[in-house]
Amino acid sequence: MIRNTTNIESISFPTYAYVCAPAYVPEQTFQTIQVAEKKMAEENSTETSIICYAPSMITTNGVWQGDNPLDFSLPLFVLQLTLVVVVTRFFVFVLKPFRQPRVISEILGGIVLGPSVLGRYDKFANTIFPRRSVMVLETMANVGLLYFLFLVGVEMDIMVVRKTGKRALTIALGGMVLPFVIGAAFSFSMQRSEDHLGQGTYILFLGVALSVTAFPVLARILAELKLINTEIGRISMSAALVNDMFA
Repeated sequence: MIRNTTNIESISFPTYAYVCAPAYVPEQTFQTIQVAEKKMAEENSTETSIICYAPSMITTNGVWQGDNPLDFSLPLFVLQLTLVVVVTRFFVFVLKPFRQPRVISEILGGIVLGPSVLGRYDKFANTIFPRRSVMVLETMANVGLLYFLFLVGVEMDIMVVRKTGKRALTIALGGMVLPFVIGAAFSFSMQRSEDHLGQGTYILFLGVALSVTAFPVLARILAELKLINTEIGRISMSAALVNDMFA
């Protein structure tokens, strides 16, 4: 563990270190922190590394002052947001002839930008989506999700949702039991001997992953199709609420 970050140059970073940046980070010190962060990212281990963020490194003085804009939070977030929007719009254009909702394009965009496709390349991941940017990106994503769910809640009539309670509960339970049983059956054939998870934990994880409908995703689909205030939309939203409570 690094106990004093004022003289980072004289500290040899261990494999699993707590990297803490001071309020003002000189250029050479910041480069040393980046090297240590890259070394930790290259290690394949289950141990957790804690990264402290420099509160003053938000906006840059500009490339003319010798700063790299991607070393600062705000320019990096703007680049990430622009890239996410561009990739999402591309998939919206591709899937438009198939009449797919926009949330499908957003899911595909997340898969492409995530560790499954482009994130497999270390240069792309460490440059566009470094570890130090995850906190800002997740915070803004959660704020946007809460804002959207607020708008959905404003448009919904809670009294109508209560009237569909029994039917929604029956539909939710019926829609959870069968996928859970299928997921539990597949877990016996998919689990490998070198996995550290127990059989019960693996059954629960795979069964719940297949049986639970994400409420925000369903709300996006119904809102885009303008079905959120119809009878089918109310029953679907009520069943999704029951699903999330069980999840």
